[in-house]
Amino acid sequence: MSEHSDDVNKFYFSFEQVVNKRQTGVYRVIKQSLWEPPTDVHETDDVLYVRVEVAGMRESKFQISLLDDMLIVSGVRSRPDHTGAAFHQMEIPYGEFRTAVNLPYKVDAEQAKARYKDGFLDIELPRAER
Repeated sequence: MSEHSDDVNKFYFSFEQVVNKRQTGVYRVIKQSLWEPPTDVHETDDVLYVRVEVAGMRESKFQISLLDDMLIVSGVRSRPDHTGAAFHQMEIPYGEFRTAVNLPYKVDAEQAKARYKDGFLDIELPRAER
């Protein structure tokens, strides 16, 4: 995909969010597009904790990457099959998602841990030796 296409997709997704928030009534449709799940980040003296909220996934379906000073979590949440259904409201995003976290310090990738439970992906990134 070209760089220009990515910019167009990002703009379209942002524009669509604004339009959907302004609509009234019960019939709203959010088209499948790249979306960013809610993400919390906090740290202690020794560990950076990242929590990503993505219900309805399997742990094996996440892609977790460390690139220099950035953690990237991505994946695809599949839309359930509702063939023949007429939706009255649709707010849960499906499709490809991605979130990126700037790391405030070097981490020890060898000691990193990730666990998915109850709709949350929890990642522990220990601080690298100083």
